[in-house]
Amino acid sequence: MKAPSILVPCFLATVFVGSYASSEELASQKSNIKAPNTVTASVVVQPAASGSNAVQISSDSAPDAQTSVYATLTSSTSDSTKREAQPVRVLIIGDSMAATDFGRELQKKLRGRKQTRCFRKGKSSTGLARPDFYDWMGEGKRQLRKTKPDVVIVIVGGNDGQDLIDKARKKRRVFWRGKKWETAYSERINSFVTLLRDPDRHVIWLELPAMDRKRLEKKLKLIRAVQKETIETMGDRVHYIRTEQHFYKPSGKLIRKISAPKSRKKVPLRQEAGIHFSLAGSKYFAHRVFLQVDELLTSISQK
Repeated sequence: MKAPSILVPCFLATVFVGSYASSEELASQKSNIKAPNTVTASVVVQPAASGSNAVQISSDSAPDAQTSVYATLTSSTSDSTKREAQPVRVLIIGDSMAATDFGRELQKKLRGRKQTRCFRKGKSSTGLARPDFYDWMGEGKRQLRKTKPDVVIVIVGGNDGQDLIDKARKKRRVFWRGKKWETAYSERINSFVTLLRDPDRHVIWLELPAMDRKRLEKKLKLIRAVQKETIETMGDRVHYIRTEQHFYKPSGKLIRKISAPKSRKKVPLRQEAGIHFSLAGSKYFAHRVFLQVDELLTSISQK
C-alpha cells in the first residue's frame, strides 16, 4: 500500500532544507518539486552521515517514520540560537576602587561588550583584614545569590595593611607584618576566592595599582606579594591580572600625568592625596584593565 503523502509548502522546503543541505543535495532534491506553490511528497528527515551537517531527505519511508521538515529544522535552529544568546554575567566587587570612578568605568566598558552583563558592588574603606567592620564573606554570598555571575572580578587590599581581626572579635588578633600575618592573610584570600569560585565560576583578581604615597606603597608591596602568591596556587579558574605596567614609565619612574581623552593636554592621574584616581585616571586605568579582562573572557568562552 502506498504511504500517504505530506503536503509541504515549496518555499519552506527550499529555505529550511537549504540551510542544512549541500548544494549537490539540493540539486538532486529539485527533481521532487512539481509545482511552484505546493508539492505532494513523502518527506522524512533521516540522520546525517557522520561528520556531515547535511539533512538527508527520503520519499520512500513508512508512514510512522515521517515528520515535518519545518518543525524539525526550526526547532533545532531555535535551540541553537537560545544557547548562543546566553550572555556572560560578570560581577565586580571590592573596596573604594570598585565603588568609585574606576569601578564605574570598568563596568561601563564591560556592559558595552557583546553578550556581557555586568554588576558591581563596592564598599569604601573595606578589605579582608577587618570583617568585624565589613564582612566580605557574608556580602560575597549575598552578591552571588543576587547576581548569579559566571565571572567575578575582585579588587581589594588597599586597606589591609593592618592587624587582622576576626568577625566576632573573639580570637587573638594577628599583628601586621611578619610570617604569621602573611599566613593568616593568605588563608583569608583563599577562603574568599574559594567562596567566589565554587561551583564552577571564574575569578579574576586585579593587582592593586601603584600608589603615589611612599608609606602606603611600602605596605602594598607586601600585600600584593601575598595576594599574587596565593591566587596563583588556586587552579585554572582563578586568574591574576598584573597592572603594575600601567603606572611606570620605561625609566622606572611613576606616571603622574596622562593625556586627557580627546586632548593633548596633560592632566593628573590621581587626586591630590595620591591614592584615588582622577576621572581621567579612572578612565585610563579602566580602559587598560578592560583590554586584559576582555582577552581573558574571550579565552574562557572558547574552552
